[in-house]
Amino acid sequence: MTTEGAVLVDTSAWIEALRPSGNRAIRERVAAVIAAGGAVTTQIVIMEILIGARTEEQYRRLQEDLSALRLVPIDAATWRHAMRSGFELRRSGLSIPPTDLLIAAVALADDATVLHADRHFDLIASRSPLKVESMLANLTSG
Repeated sequence: MTTEGAVLVDTSAWIEALRPSGNRAIRERVAAVIAAGGAVTTQIVIMEILIGARTEEQYRRLQEDLSALRLVPIDAATWRHAMRSGFELRRSGLSIPPTDLLIAAVALADDATVLHADRHFDLIASRSPLKVESMLANLTSG
């Protein structure tokens, strides 16, 4: 584990990190988190990444690489928190995809920071104690 704590790398950051032409700053940040031993994951992120695999070989390699990370399980309390959070956010005018709500709930349960390139996490963090490291500026700055 890093001194900065656990970092749950969202699918949006993984996509950039895994793509050879992905954003350099995001690639480097994800690599640094992994090298420091702080990267964690959860089943929904693994599923999103594996669904995007293009070949059987890529699927197997991704599955093996991701299995090396500490897995934060999704228990019943985490599901309930995600559902309640989605309900409350929608009532305040924000519609957040269920996958992002679940990933945020997992991060909160583990006291992890979400490393992302997805505006939904910043919206969740603006109305909750979710810790985020947004890489969105890296995508819009060239």
